[in-house]
Amino acid sequence: MPGYIKIQNLKGIGSFKYTIPGPGLHLLSGANGCGKTTLLACLRRIGYRNAFPVHFATSVQSEQLDNYSNATIEYSINGRSVVYGYRSERWTPRPRSGAALIQDFGFPNVIYAGAVADRITPSAQDFVPARVRPATADLISSLNRVFQTNKFNQLKVVNLTRGAGNQAYLMRLGTSVPVKYHTEKNFGLGELCVLKLMLSLHNCPNNSLILIDELEMALHPMAQIKFVEYLREISEKKNLTTIISTHSASLIKYFGRKYLNFLVKEENETKVIKNCFPTYALGQLGYGEERAPDYLVYVEDKAARRISEILWQIFVSERLGVKAAYAPTVHFVEIGGINNVLNMIANGGGLVPERTEVLALLDLDAKTETLQQAIDSNNLATQRLFANCDRQLKYLPWTPEVGIIQYLSAHHADAERELRVHTNTAYLRLPQPTAEELVVDAGGAQRRAAKAGLNRICQETAGAVPNLDAAAIKEMIYKLFCDWSFVAEKPQIQRIFGPFF
Repeated sequence: MPGYIKIQNLKGIGSFKYTIPGPGLHLLSGANGCGKTTLLACLRRIGYRNAFPVHFATSVQSEQLDNYSNATIEYSINGRSVVYGYRSERWTPRPRSGAALIQDFGFPNVIYAGAVADRITPSAQDFVPARVRPATADLISSLNRVFQTNKFNQLKVVNLTRGAGNQAYLMRLGTSVPVKYHTEKNFGLGELCVLKLMLSLHNCPNNSLILIDELEMALHPMAQIKFVEYLREISEKKNLTTIISTHSASLIKYFGRKYLNFLVKEENETKVIKNCFPTYALGQLGYGEERAPDYLVYVEDKAARRISEILWQIFVSERLGVKAAYAPTVHFVEIGGINNVLNMIANGGGLVPERTEVLALLDLDAKTETLQQAIDSNNLATQRLFANCDRQLKYLPWTPEVGIIQYLSAHHADAERELRVHTNTAYLRLPQPTAEELVVDAGGAQRRAAKAGLNRICQETAGAVPNLDAAAIKEMIYKLFCDWSFVAEKPQIQRIFGPFF
């Protein structure tokens, strides 16, 4: 049974219950003041007795300053709980016998790297460079990988003259004799931060808890990504639970929803959106150009685009209700014709961000006519094109205009009644599709007749209704058709959009 922490009335947190995740990499993001650092501080208490006085320091001069008398931090595991509260200048557990409960969380060690100077400040001692030896091959290789260099081939280590087992790192300069070195005091801040964290991770026991607050400090975006890749790998290797708080757009986009938990405030309560879509997180963090879609869906024409957009909105509304803002971001783009869509997919999908998934949503006739004709005529080139794109292909339940004209014929009275409501026009008369517009046999003639019929119906309807043009009427008909189709073709529509979640 997983353990959890419940934080109340502490800093910016009113109420927040956080279930401690299992081993692996976990990115934690959220707007400033949402409680990321406070949460990491509370997690740190699992392995560091002084976590509360360090992170929640109070004023010794006045109870009116930094007072935590109303704050509580509850730790629960296996049906047992202990609650810490601030009483008489110190944090005390209730019941007192519950203080040992924290050990039941099962972390043999907790490593914390905070967004403070002591994370990146080296020891100040000078030393005599005697018995200098190369750093371990694993450390050298990992540092070179993160910073995309080979300069750490010259990384050396030496035992300090003071402090048994205390080590310092230095970098050999050139090949001159006598040998000269740079000490840690001359390392870049990001280099030193990564070096110290790597040493801690190398030495920590398996199953430890790793907490890193604002990892992106002093690290270039590419170094951030490379270092988190390293953290993911060592977490898997040593069964570590690694939680990293970040505002980095690079990390959020690169590692994506599989690893991303996002903190949001809803009135007085803080909640976690697990497997959060990157675009939602970046949007909440205020990024503009970073807000690439989670899915880019190519369609054939304007009608397919608009109908797909409406169906997606209906699907999201049913799936998430008032939480619709948490849905993945999907952009539908009209490309123009089946071949153009297929060629776009076959050539890589265009210039899109790496984390954006590219798909195609084709009209039904692409499969029932174009592909079938290629099979019947042994057109291997077209068959290969479909086959090469198959993993990224989805199909609408109908060809849009054909489906709409058939709907208007079969459900004319319902459509007319709904249009009267939408236009607030009791005398509205919706023209019927004609026999010529309801071509039965599939093919180009059917599609052309249906398209012409829809345009005629929209124009004639708009001509009898004040203040609405044919485009507005067509938009209403699209919506009526999508509402009907979402019920009539629900299994197919679920197969299209369900995997987006």
